[in-house]
Formats: sequence, C-alpha cells, structure tokens
Amino acid sequence: MPAIGQVPIQPSVTAPIPLGAISASSLASLTQEQQDQIVRGTVVVTPSNSYVYTGSGDKTSTANYIDIIGNEVLSQQDAEELIHSTVVGPNTDKVVTFNTSAGTTESEIGAWGFGVENTNGDSIYVDPTEIGLNNGAKLKKGTTDAGLGGNKGIALKCSVDYELKWEAGRLYTLQQDGFTIRSVEHCMAPPGSADDETKGYVAGTRWVMDSGKTYVCTHPGEDNADWELRFSQDNSSPIGSAGYINTSGDASGNSGGYINTSALGGGQSGGYINTSGNDGAGGSINTSGSGSGYDGGSINTSGGDGAGGSINTSGGPVGNGGAINTYDGGGSINTRGTGSIELGSSVAGTRTTLNGSASGGNKTITLPNATGTVSLTTHTHGNITADGKIGSTASLPLITTTAGLVTTGSFGTTAGSFCQGNDTRLDNRARVYINASGYLATGATTADVWQATFTIPAGLLGPNGRMSVRLWASCGASSSAKRLRAYITNTNPGNAIGGTRICNYNSNASTLALTAISLMRQFTIINRASQSSQIIEPSASGGESATASADAFEETAINTAATWYLVVGLQKDSTADFFQLKQVLVEVAYAT
Repeated sequence: MPAIGQVPIQPSVTAPIPLGAISASSLASLTQEQQDQIVRGTVVVTPSNSYVYTGSGDKTSTANYIDIIGNEVLSQQDAEELIHSTVVGPNTDKVVTFNTSAGTTESEIGAWGFGVENTNGDSIYVDPTEIGLNNGAKLKKGTTDAGLGGNKGIALKCSVDYELKWEAGRLYTLQQDGFTIRSVEHCMAPPGSADDETKGYVAGTRWVMDSGKTYVCTHPGEDNADWELRFSQDNSSPIGSAGYINTSGDASGNSGGYINTSALGGGQSGGYINTSGNDGAGGSINTSGSGSGYDGGSINTSGGDGAGGSINTSGGPVGNGGAINTYDGGGSINTRGTGSIELGSSVAGTRTTLNGSASGGNKTITLPNATGTVSLTTHTHGNITADGKIGSTASLPLITTTAGLVTTGSFGTTAGSFCQGNDTRLDNRARVYINASGYLATGATTADVWQATFTIPAGLLGPNGRMSVRLWASCGASSSAKRLRAYITNTNPGNAIGGTRICNYNSNASTLALTAISLMRQFTIINRASQSSQIIEPSASGGESATASADAFEETAINTAATWYLVVGLQKDSTADFFQLKQVLVEVAYAT
C-alpha cells in the first residue's frame, strides 16, 4: 500500500500563475530572456538546487527565491507540479493527506503550498482567511463587522475588491474599502438616526426592507442620520387588475414617499410612469391628502437643464381622455417656463392650448364662475369685446364713466378731454419751478455774500426753452451801493458764490431815495435753438445793467441738457447797511 504522509497546509497569498519551469546552470547565469519569463511562483532548476521565485527583487539573487528541496535536483515534472505553491510559513494546526506512491517524498511535500488545478489550467488556492480563484476573486469573511452578531458574515470579493456580504440575515453591497455601504437589503425594521457614518452609511445608501419599502440616506451624521422613504410597495393586487405602487405616509404622521424617475447623468432623459389600460380604462395616479387638513402630494415633471416631462391622460382612438383633478382645496397645475396645457380633440389643429410664457412675471388664469369653467366662446366685458377691443377707432384715449365702466375718450381743449404729448400747450406754458423765501440779513461785511443755490435738473429747458427769474430784497436808506447778483454754472458750488455772473443790479443814491426800500430784479435765460447756447435778457426797470457789462443783453453757454445751478448773492459797500434777500421765484417753459 502506498505510503501516506501528512504535511502542513501552506497558505498561498496570490492567485495561480502559468505552468513552466526554467533551467539554468545557476541563478546568476539567467539570461535576460529567461528573467522576462520568471514571475511569482516560477520554478528555476539548477544542477544543485531548485528555487521558487517570491515575486519581487533581483531574479539572479538567491535572496529573492525559496530553496524548495535543498541540494536535491528537482525534475521538470516535479517543477510543474509545484509551480502554484509559494512557501510563506507552515500552518501546523491544519494538515492535508497526500498519497506518495507516485514517488514524491514526504520531505518534498512538506514544503509545498496547497492548491488545486485541473488539466485546463483553472485553479484555486486555500489559506486560513480565504479561497481564491484564478481571476483574483475571493470567498472570505467580511471586512467589517456590522455589530449584529454575524461576526463579519461571509463575503464575495471581486478582483478589484468590491464586496458582497451576507451577515446576520442582511445582504450588504460595499465599496472597495469593505466599509462604505452602497446598499443593505432584507432588513426587518426601518433605519434610525444611529445608522450613521460610523457604521459605513453615506449619503445615497439604500436600505431595502422585506416589506418592499426602500429608504435612502440623505445625511449620515453621527447619531443624527436622516433617512427618507423613497418607495413603498403594497404587494396586494386586486384580481384582474394590475398592481399598484403605494407611497402613503403612515399613521404616525410621516409623509408619504415619492417615485423618482429622474435621470442620474447630465443630459439624460428621465423615465416615465405608465398606467395605460389594455382595452380598459387606464389607471390613476393619486396624490390625495388623507384625513382632515392634510395636503395632497404633487406630480413633478420638472426638467433639470432640459425640458420638463409631460402628463398625458389621452384617451384611446375612441375613448375620452382622463382628467387632472385639483378639487377640494385646489392643488395647482404648474407648467413653469414654456409648458402648455392642451384641451379637446386628439386631432391636430382642433385642440385648445393654454401656453406658458418663459419671460415676464407670473401669469394667472382665474376661473370666472362657480362652475369652474373658462369660456372659450365669444363674450364681452362691458365695452371690451372677446378679442380685446373697445370700439373701432384707432388712437383714442380711454376714460372711465359711470361705476368705472371703461370707454373711449377724445382729445381736445374742453373739460373731460385729453391733451396729446405733442400739444404746444405742454411745451410753451410757463410753470413755477422755484418759489423760495426766508433768508437772513447779510452781516457787517462788504463782501459778495452767498444767499442760495438752486439745482436745475438736466433737460428742464428744451432747445428753445426759457427761464424767468425774479429776485426781491429789502435794504436800509443809505447812499452806499447795494447789489443783487446771480450766477449760473454746471459745477455745483455748494454754499458759495461761483459760476458766470448774469445779474448785477446796483442801487445807489442816484436811483433810490434815502429811505428804507425794497428792491426787485427780473431777468430771463433763453435757449437759442440749443440746450447749450443762451441769451441773458435784463429787465427794462431802472438801475444798472443786469449783466456784468453795459450791454442790453449778454450771451453765455451753459449746458442745460445736464444738471446746472443758479446761485444768488448780495453785496453792499457799507458794512453798516441793512440788506436781506426776501423771495426767489423761477418760472420755466420747456419749448422743443
């Protein structure tokens, strides 16, 4: 009977490699071509020793090989039998039985690893922690203990380490780290706040219960995880009818879930929900609120960066279309953007369409009567016809009459008529722009003292517009001269004298009695067919010229199309005199 030897099982740490041994006079004599053929587990046979390459390091150095039979010469056949074994230290707790009748000695077997290979080169290896296949896949204990008593369970790991684990009655799909959970199935209870990131849950993890409910983690924070019910399936189906999907909330006040057919990738179209009947009526999508005071759900077909989806309740060739119902509290039908609601026939060209607009503010269609219908037949509202007309004459104004009824008006000069924008009365009628008073008397000074600065808005005067300015002042009886002065400028001087002087009304002993008196001065600024060219016209009433020179008028160039300023000041020759500005009146006429 053949001799039977018991040898320690040698754990293998790599997937099997191709068969084939290399012969050489020594390791140092290996050619480059031979070295290129050597991989982890390759047997190299020399006249004195046989070696197994460990997989790393110089292939001509004994430090990177395992001497598998000492000084014995290993035949090529034996080398091929050992090609898938790598010695990494014996496990003396486990043994495997070999039949040595074929001539292999027990001392040779004692240094082997353990593997199984068929004639086609398919192979597996076994070590204390896993069973490996020749494609890199493994069967082993799970990487992470879920803490449910399953002691890490049992896991399948593919060649790139994604993990499928069965532990404590739950099926886990995990990432390559063996910790991050993509989904867990066959759960008996819903997830809680403690099912968090410390246990491998992340945003997007699915939790599937045997009842059909599916939860998705939205926030995995430690001891504060949030989970949303995304799908709830009632497995009952009435006889003869299709089943249905129920996402109702529970009796504890939790909201119902929702059905999401959104596309996951950019630029992709979302899915659809089809409740078509087959020769029968189509099913319905019901988002009613249950109980008193609970709102109905919504059906959302919003597009991301693309067009929104459609809700189609069309009937078949001979059937009526279904209804979209918002009664009892009234939900809304929202087609934000350029969506539309089509009513009526299935024949193109005979439908009625309510179109949304992508621009402007919110638009509202209000149902005008108790029956909740929008009339599409001819109708009027007072004098406004169905097509939006009042009367048949173009270019008339509108006016309200008895009880606010809208009707057409007229242009004219009588009461109740309208003045058009090009009416000369609008251009040439003077109007008071400034009427100011309440100024303090000047102090004991002979300087030109600022009294007021008035801002004239850009464009107040048209190209042929005019501005009339009147100044009133009071003074004491004295033979010393007293002067009313005015300036114009496009630069704001603030509370100071500045600009081009356009008025210098001088009162002295030759023009005034030596008694207390009031002074008044008037001048006019006239645009000369341009908003930046003017004539300053003095008043005809006595005193010195209204300009800085003795001319009857003076030309100037102020840009009245821009903001400009009128500055008023007083000046007297005697510090003892009394002098006070009393009133300023400015009237303007635009004139194109």
